[in-house]
Amino acid sequence: MSYTFIIVTANTCGHCLSFKEKYYKVLLKKLENYKDLNIIHIEFPTMKVDDYFSNPGSINKISKTVQGVGNVNPIIVKYIRWFPLFMLVNTETWKNSKSLNNGFVFNGTITSKGDVERTSGGLAPNAENLETWIQNIISKDLVTKSEAVAVATAVPTKRPEGIFAPSTFRMKISPTE
Repeated sequence: MSYTFIIVTANTCGHCLSFKEKYYKVLLKKLENYKDLNIIHIEFPTMKVDDYFSNPGSINKISKTVQGVGNVNPIIVKYIRWFPLFMLVNTETWKNSKSLNNGFVFNGTITSKGDVERTSGGLAPNAENLETWIQNIISKDLVTKSEAVAVATAVPTKRPEGIFAPSTFRMKISPTE
């Protein structure tokens, strides 16, 4: 199964600039050995995406395929609620669908109505956390969110020193053999 990983950033977003400066190249290096992973980076000039709702095809002008092959599915505009945004979608769904509701959002979820919502206790969008998140989904060869119930809590993170913070602690779930 092939997946498409979509990185959405904006040039006027401080978190995006920090991600690109600190983690972008490291993440791409970590992901270059994933054979069935296409990577697309959509870089908005500003955080104002309203213009792309009326003309979603124009998103191709600000996108580039970083790894593998693929074009941008203009429907992605509907799912952008914050920056940076990271999505993982089955490549067939990415190519042929008018809905990405079965995709996965880092630190978020897509409701049955197609709304993107943040999950509480999100992880830092660094190379290690993003790779682990991608690996957990790909290793289980998940196609839809209904198969991903366990994956939603399968991203490990360290518990803060001296603080009990259950919303930031997640267990890694290993596949049973």
